[in-house]
Order: sequence, then structure tokens, then C-alpha cells
Amino acid sequence: MKGEKRGFIWLSVLSCLWILFIFWHSLRTAEASSQESGRILEFVQKFLPFMTHTLLRKLGHMTEFTVLGALLALTARAAAKYGQAARYAQAGDDTAGQARGIAGRFAAMPAGRRCWGVPFFIGLMTAVCDETIQLFVPGRSAEVRDVLIDAAGVLLGAALVRTLTRRRDGRGAASASGRPADRKEKDYA
Repeated sequence: MKGEKRGFIWLSVLSCLWILFIFWHSLRTAEASSQESGRILEFVQKFLPFMTHTLLRKLGHMTEFTVLGALLALTARAAAKYGQAARYAQAGDDTAGQARGIAGRFAAMPAGRRCWGVPFFIGLMTAVCDETIQLFVPGRSAEVRDVLIDAAGVLLGAALVRTLTRRRDGRGAASASGRPADRKEKDYA
């Protein structure tokens, strides 16, 4: 159970750090942000000559939030694993019942809500905050289109995690007989 708790804590910290990274980018002035994008655009256009400044910036939004969606989905999965481990710990164990908080609630949620709902909600709130921050930064503006792009990125990241973890756990793979593999462990994702 200590491994599950450690994984949950590390992924929670990484998710929070990534959100801070997103907010840090939003706090940059329009001039500084444009210069950074310009340098990246020069490099990218060597390989993709059709790339424009606007397309690059929107892909940047999508990429930042795809990473966030993946981190949030992994965090939700780790919380569920930790909550399950704590739930089944023996009553005499010192660590029994420690996951009553967030992790315990994740373990009690239906798998679909854990995998999609919670990461999407947190990602969407991060996107709204991100655009709101930009309202107060000189030369920047908030756009609903960016929130929609960010939300799509969160869903893409969560979908990637869901797909990869299902394959790794042996679900979704066919057995030698052609039938779906048996589910031997709880659906954490």
C-alpha cells in the first residue's frame, strides 16, 4: 500500500507543478510570449514549412493540456489504486483507513467518472483560470476558443492514458483463443 500512496502523491505533485507551469506561461506578457513562439516557429518551419504562428500557438495549448489530461488521469488512477489498497488493508494495520479522503472517494467512484469526469473537470477549470489570468496580463486576451482547445487536449490526454493502461493491464487484448482476456484485477482507470 505504501507504493500506491507514494505513486498517488508523486502524480498529484506533478499535476500541480504542470498546472503552475501552464499558469506561468499565461503570466508572460504578449511581447515575451510572441518572441518565444517566434523562436520555436523558426525551428519548426524547417521541418513543417506550412506552420503558421497561430497554428503553432494553438498546438501549444493543445499539447500543454494533453499532458495535463494525462497527468490528471494517471493521478485519478493512482488515487483509486491507493483507495482500494487502503480499503482492503487489515483492520490491525496502522495504515488501514488512511485513504478515506480523496483517494477513498476515488476508489468508491464508478470507473468512468474517475477516468473522464474528474480529470476533465479539473482540466476545464484550469483552462478557464488560464484564460482569466490572461485578461490581467498586458497585451494578452482570453478566448473561448482556447478553452475549447484546452478541453480537447485534456480529453486526448485522458484517452491516451485510458488506452495505454488498459493494454498494459491486459484488458482489451485478446487471448490465444480469440476471446477477450479475463479481468483479473479491478478496473482502476
